[in-house]
Amino acid sequence: MYYIRESLTTVDALAQRGFKCGIDQAMLRNSCQEHEKPGRKCMATTVKAIVGAALIDGGEKAVDRVMNGLGFYEDEWFKELMGDVKMKEDVNKDELEGLSTKMERL
Repeated sequence: MYYIRESLTTVDALAQRGFKCGIDQAMLRNSCQEHEKPGRKCMATTVKAIVGAALIDGGEKAVDRVMNGLGFYEDEWFKELMGDVKMKEDVNKDELEGLSTKMERL
């Protein structure tokens, strides 16, 4: 498992990937929103939820398949992000606590 620095994981980048994949077409909306596209923050949250569900249900291999299917590995921002990944074994407790706090703000 790896941990990603929050500074490079942006709402805009996640939302852009979600819209490129057409996830907005599968999102349910209430009657007041049926003709509107979801906002970028809502889309980013949905993309994170999809990846998180894959992790919980199928582990790291499932996450890899989902992220590949969503096209993350094609995006330049993600390639840059992956260059900044730290393996779990290299992350100390203080870094994890700081990361957890930052991710909650997203």
